[in-house]
Formats: sequence, structure tokens, C-alpha cells
Amino acid sequence: MLSEQRRTTVEIGDLTEDIALRLTVYVGTEENVPFLNPQARLAQLDRDATRHVEDHRPEKTRTGYGADWNAWLRFCTDSGLPPTAVRSGTLVLFVEWCWLHPARPPRPGRPPGPLTAPSTIDRRLSGVVVTARRQHKL
Repeated sequence: MLSEQRRTTVEIGDLTEDIALRLTVYVGTEENVPFLNPQARLAQLDRDATRHVEDHRPEKTRTGYGADWNAWLRFCTDSGLPPTAVRSGTLVLFVEWCWLHPARPPRPGRPPGPLTAPSTIDRRLSGVVVTARRQHKL
């Protein structure tokens, strides 16, 4: 929170012979480390945030997203599409495919399960998009 932070000014002199750089940063509970390149700092913040989210995502969510990606792979096989074709048209087709197929793949010797519930389809859509972005960089 902003009220818990203190404002600090950092001066870095003689980076080159005639340039003195003055940075103003907000310091929270972490160590005050000035970064000279804002783009590098932003990239590092993005990597840290992504890692934090991944490290703190509940196991059930990770398991669910894995099942969602497996459903996506079955859909791609049935549709003759590459798994990397995650785009608006294929996602709409995936939703339609989910409506017509059981929530779980059929097992030999067992009757087909119930069709996929709307809440499961919604989560599958999220799981596919998150997995495509995070793991496959699409």
C-alpha cells in the first residue's frame, strides 16, 4: 500500500564522465535496488509476477487446466487442427464441440458419461487460453 511505503531518492554519480543520474523510487518492504533500465525492470517484474502466480496457483486448478488442455488436444485431433491454433474461431468451435461431447473421454467397456456442463465449458475455455499463453507462449 502506498501509505506503508516511503519515498527515497537515490543518486548515482559518474556513470559516465559527465552524467549524474538521479532516480526516485518507492520503497516497500523489499530491498531498495535502483534499476537503470526501466524496460529491463518491467520485464523482470513481469517474470516475477508470472512465477508468483504459477507458484501460488492451487493444485486443483493446475490439475483442471491439465484436463482442459487434454480436452483441447482431443478436439484438435477430431477437428484436424494443430494444437497451436488457439484463436477466436477455433475457441468458438471448441465450445460447440464441448457441448456435444462427454465431459470425460469414453473408456472401453463403459457407457459414455454425461455431456459437459456449461460451468465446465467455461473453465475449459479459460484453461486452454491460460495454458496456451503460459506454457506454449501463444
